[in-house]
Amino acid sequence: YTSHFHWHIPKLWWASDAHRSLMGENPDESEWILQEAIKTSYVSFKEFPSRAWHFYHRFNGLYSKFLLQPIRRDEAVARVDALIQSDPAFHSVRAIVLGDLGDTKTRLQNLSKSIQQYPIFGEYYYVRSQMHEDKGDLESALADLNHVLELKYRDVSRERADLAFTLKRFEQAVADYTMALDKGRADYTYKRRAAAYFELGQHAESMADLNHDIDL
Repeated sequence: YTSHFHWHIPKLWWASDAHRSLMGENPDESEWILQEAIKTSYVSFKEFPSRAWHFYHRFNGLYSKFLLQPIRRDEAVARVDALIQSDPAFHSVRAIVLGDLGDTKTRLQNLSKSIQQYPIFGEYYYVRSQMHEDKGDLESALADLNHVLELKYRDVSRERADLAFTLKRFEQAVADYTMALDKGRADYTYKRRAAAYFELGQHAESMADLNHDIDL
């Protein structure tokens, strides 16, 4: 399995470079390269989520930007709808596209409809959670992140911890920051858990986390 993932790395870096070079002069070929890169990185992402996350979501972002160009914007959803019939990898692109089309109300409605149609794909919940958070609806954002974690789509334990902290649910925040640390997400996490410990009056634990953060 490890060799399988390492074999994909040069192929994916090549796809990224090829897309950039072809974007202006041959957009059709550039689009095909992005589609193939998403399929390839999706396989690696499912097998090695902690390692292949960067590649899979990088190509999702590149393809959504490609589709959301003014010249293609009106047909963006139709193009992705055609792709997901043959490969579930493109649900992530579809979620990003839906999250950027229309006003906030329309985007939320479209994402909610997609969740009803495709409830097992976590990217719809993830994009909707970000929209809820931007609107200040933290409870709905938290509920959507719960679904993302239940579906094991991606690790959002630190993001859920941040919401819990803002909602002053400090015990939940500590638990989720600890989960994030267990999964190797140490950047800034010790500092954030230290703040949650401090709010709980657990000053020794808070100081220990600050020392860990300094040592990183």
